[in-house]
Amino acid sequence: MKVITGAEKILNNPFSVLGLPCNAEKMNIIRAQEKLNKLSKIGAEKSYKTEFLNELLPEVNRSAGIIQSSIAKIDEPSNKLFWFVDANYLKQYNSKIVKSEFLNANNFEDIIYDCFLANYLDLLLNDSDFAQTECWQKVLRYIESLLKCGLSTKKSIFYSRYQFENEDLYNPIGAAISKNILSPITDLAEILDSKIILSLINLVSEFNIAEFKDLKDSLLEQVITEVDKECTVISDFIETVGDIKNASKTQVSEATKFANKLSNIGKSVIDPLSKSYTSNDVVVDRIKDSFYNEMMKLANILAFSKSFKNAYACATQANKYAPSHKKSEIKDTLKTFKELKDSAEVIDQAGGIESLSYKDKNLIESDDISISLLAYRAIAGDPESQCVLGNIYKTPTYERNAPVDIPYDVTEGLKWVKKSANQGYAAGQLALGMCYISGEGVGKDFRIADSWIQKSAAQGNEEAKALISDYRYATIKMQFDRGGSYSGNTDSQPKSYAWVWWLIAIIIFIIIVASNNS
Repeated sequence: MKVITGAEKILNNPFSVLGLPCNAEKMNIIRAQEKLNKLSKIGAEKSYKTEFLNELLPEVNRSAGIIQSSIAKIDEPSNKLFWFVDANYLKQYNSKIVKSEFLNANNFEDIIYDCFLANYLDLLLNDSDFAQTECWQKVLRYIESLLKCGLSTKKSIFYSRYQFENEDLYNPIGAAISKNILSPITDLAEILDSKIILSLINLVSEFNIAEFKDLKDSLLEQVITEVDKECTVISDFIETVGDIKNASKTQVSEATKFANKLSNIGKSVIDPLSKSYTSNDVVVDRIKDSFYNEMMKLANILAFSKSFKNAYACATQANKYAPSHKKSEIKDTLKTFKELKDSAEVIDQAGGIESLSYKDKNLIESDDISISLLAYRAIAGDPESQCVLGNIYKTPTYERNAPVDIPYDVTEGLKWVKKSANQGYAAGQLALGMCYISGEGVGKDFRIADSWIQKSAAQGNEEAKALISDYRYATIKMQFDRGGSYSGNTDSQPKSYAWVWWLIAIIIFIIIVASNNS
């Protein structure tokens, strides 16, 4: 017979096996053993009759080995603590009468111990999710009073069980109570999930005595161990992924499942712990740190696979449990993931990635998150990102301040600069004006250039205003105004104006140098 864990102390009690009250005399114990031995030899131990019987309880194992083991353990003080003197309480086990008697008692000293024991057994067997809060609170209060009461009270409660005349003999009984009375709850908790254990922690946390504190710490450590196991499984999975930039579709799918699982653990376990008495406990901080690390690893796998919505949700969860010294570390990452998510949603609404040009698609599929972010922003319509992307495209690789994995492409650069300028972005307008001055991707045309530069300056762009206020730029503008209809076509440009372009180029160079020096 497999007895339900948490009630084994009661149901596997040696007195239960022998079918005797816990205050049985030695002679009766010997007789019961002899009778059971005879029955077990012929395989008839199930015919053994006892007054301690309730059909709602699991059947007692009375094999020869169990009988011998029971005799060896029968003198342990805790066995009398966990069995009945009065068979009527066991017969009425799980009845409304016994429960009512226990719940309605005003004074714990008036409650017959067997009545408490029957209610305790009922909860251990029938309420493993701790839903009967009122009953559990009453049982725990009774246990608290039992642990706190003086020697004389213990003697009056347990006299029928131990019948010691010498009060000194009750000292080991007190130790047995402290050691064993909560052990069935601990045993029960070992087969429960973390969420249910938290319910028990909340019940136990109402009590301040040492035994309850030890139980709370034990339960908490058990919860944390379970979460640690989950984090270890995820850590092992991430090890198998290797290069997170190149995770397979199957691995990304697994990462999403693990992220959801961790998120549920966060809501059902870590959140309740953070709100309870353990909010500043070292062990809780430890599990938060472990949770944060694994969640961020999963977030990065999802981000590189372009699953930005899940990556942002994952990073948000990680941020919630991040240790204080890592809050600043995740701040920029969280912001980046949110922008990627928002931009990706805009692109999805516009037709999705497949609707993009191959160049734009290549950019957002870049292994470099910063390039993906810039591309997503630009494609989603952010004029600043469009201007930056355009300027990178049309800057030769050897002139760039830092190596960026974006090819040199003047035509593509002009496309993005135009998009930025057409949205009224001052820096984009200036950049487009400069394209018409230098002829980058377009024919040189000072009038068009001036139009865009004037728009930029009108918005307060300091570079544009500095260029316009330079007397050389004003001189060139005046000459073009007098020249009438200048076409902007380089081939048809009058040769007398060739010096003008050299002068403009020199002015631009001077302004750029002056700007960099400032």
